[in-house]
Amino acid sequence: MTLFVIGFVIFSPLILLSAVISQVVYLRRIRAAAEQFKCVACGQFLGRRSIELADEEWARHMRDLMDRHPGVRFRIVRNLHAICPNCGKQYQFDGKTRTFSDYLPSS
Repeated sequence: MTLFVIGFVIFSPLILLSAVISQVVYLRRIRAAAEQFKCVACGQFLGRRSIELADEEWARHMRDLMDRHPGVRFRIVRNLHAICPNCGKQYQFDGKTRTFSDYLPSS
């Protein structure tokens, strides 16, 4: 048990750094894909604003859930990543193909 604690203390900065780097890379991939992806509804490029709109909408969704169910701890996978600033079409990001697809809200 002592070795585990010592190992954790020694490697925790490395674990934290790798988590931060992983998140930064993921966000860069989403932004890069949004800059190159044309909305299937209106034909405009999504761009950075689409990511910001999705962040705002997701935060609103989570606040609404927490207000309706106080004290509940949610385990929710985010699946809304971009909203077209021109027409409002919603998309989710597919990390494997590095592109967007139609947003399918979870029930």
